[in-house]
Amino acid sequence: MITSEPIKVALIDDQILFRKSLANILSFRDTISVILEDTSGVSFIKHLESGVDAPDVLLLDLQLPDMDGIEVTKQIKTKFPEHPIKIIILSSHPQERYATHLLDLGANGYLSKDCEPKEVIRAIEDVYHKGIYFTESLRQALKNHQEKHPPNLQNPALLTDRE
Repeated sequence: MITSEPIKVALIDDQILFRKSLANILSFRDTISVILEDTSGVSFIKHLESGVDAPDVLLLDLQLPDMDGIEVTKQIKTKFPEHPIKIIILSSHPQERYATHLLDLGANGYLSKDCEPKEVIRAIEDVYHKGIYFTESLRQALKNHQEKHPPNLQNPALLTDRE
């Protein structure tokens, strides 16, 4: 039987009980290894700058006291392109309000903090293997966003001569 290395996960959340509980739940999965827990976006960026092992997947709280999840996502994507870290944003905010913006910035998924633990596990596995994870409500929000803001294919600047 061929075994693969577990997915290396980092958890960045300033709510200690939430972070430690989630780490405990994930520790029961052979396919996932929590390699880092932290309360701060700034210290996670310093961790990456130090050159130590980067996670495969980052579970990142949207609201952190020192640097919010939006800024952490921007910095990871611009400062560390050599680390293909997949980012799943964790938030208590409605998905429609933030999700599309975060996906534009390079996040790979967006989960509500009140989701079931099995959905977190599915999200980790999907972003690791497929590059993205959408909940059903996020799919609907993206569909609604696209319907309200359809691409303008009539703009000649957007089309090549072949198109």
